Amino acid sequence: MNTIESRPELEVDEIDEIAVAFVAEDGLRMRLRGRDRDEAIRRMHGRVDTELIAWRLHISSRTVDRVIARIASARTEHHTLAVAA
Repeated sequence: MNTIESRPELEVDEIDEIAVAFVAEDGLRMRLRGRDRDEAIRRMHGRVDTELIAWRLHISSRTVDRVIARIASARTEHHTLAVAA
């Protein structure tokens, strides 16, 4: 279920904070996509086991690892650019 379809008042670029909180903080099991999924993974990483993150989001643990790596890479690139500027 795409959260944008279930909540049409959200803009495409907005994160559905309620859905993310349900998964990351309350432990609900929900299919999130795109930025919502990435944000939920970011919030749970380091405090929730990778297998449990995968289970909550209906994805594989390998997908969780890929998202974590992409987020870490984006942070590193951002900091590198900020220092160079």
